[in-house]
Amino acid sequence: MNIDDLGFYVEKNLDRVKGMLDIYDNLSNVNRGRKSVNSLDVLRSTVVLLHASLEDFLRGLLKIKLPKSHNQHLVKIPLYVDESTFSKKNKFDLGELSKHKSLTVEKVIQLSVNQYLDRESFNNTKEISAALISIEIDITPRIEALLPTINKMIQRRHSIVHQADREKREGYGFHNAKSISKRKVNKWFSNVDEFIVEIVKQL
Repeated sequence: MNIDDLGFYVEKNLDRVKGMLDIYDNLSNVNRGRKSVNSLDVLRSTVVLLHASLEDFLRGLLKIKLPKSHNQHLVKIPLYVDESTFSKKNKFDLGELSKHKSLTVEKVIQLSVNQYLDRESFNNTKEISAALISIEIDITPRIEALLPTINKMIQRRHSIVHQADREKREGYGFHNAKSISKRKVNKWFSNVDEFIVEIVKQL
């Protein structure tokens, strides 16, 4: 993967997010009035896809940049074994290394980085910032300003995925799921989009 490929994939992913928002609009036009939990589930699915698109971009960026980074950022990455095996060991012996004697060192590093990152997720913006710093992306004032809103999006994604976005308050007037609006999701989308643009400016 190269920077052009990364740009292509992130554009396609964000187009899919826009498509989900269009689906919600079409449902809203049919079902006017207070929105049902089921119709709002389209927005919840949109949040999950938005977060996945951000993670996919970050993993792709790291796969490009991390193999060329300083050794200190590679020490926690285990040696690649094969496509079906992931080793958590970050130390290896010559027997394990000999399996790759037909490959260049550069190729082994790339395979190891790719396999490691395919299992990585970004659970908050502190983890995102640390990952960007590891590949010498500056956390500019504009990027820093976008992080709190993106963190709220990630927290909401966790609520959706791990708790079915359940509303913990009980009583009259409360649905069994938290309130969500297209306006809020649009704001999260805009922030993620701008965040990616600001990073790409440094590449």
